[in-house]
Amino acid sequence: MVDTRLWGKSDGLPMPYPLVGHLVDTAVVCGTVWDSVLSAAQQRRVAEALKLGPEQARGVVMFWAGLHDLGKITPGFQRLAARSRPAACGFLDEAAYADGRAVRGRFRGCAA
Repeated sequence: MVDTRLWGKSDGLPMPYPLVGHLVDTAVVCGTVWDSVLSAAQQRRVAEALKLGPEQARGVVMFWAGLHDLGKITPGFQRLAARSRPAACGFLDEAAYADGRAVRGRFRGCAA
């Protein structure tokens, strides 16, 4: 199960956009850039640097691109929603989010 309460983007949006969606979107765009923008020579150069075939290199680069904002999963980033949307970060106090180490009220400004 994917927790879509973790947000990744919010500027100009009516609601925060889930982090998982943002990461997958980025990986897909990276694959499109690989296929449509990079020349075969550029693809080979990246693949050779990674010591992989072109298709394997494409997958690895997409994976890396998808991980580019993984740090947004941290409480410090997630807490940024507290000012404008307090209810959006109430889950930060849940034991499941903090690997069993949650402390009620630890994230002030977040609605419970």
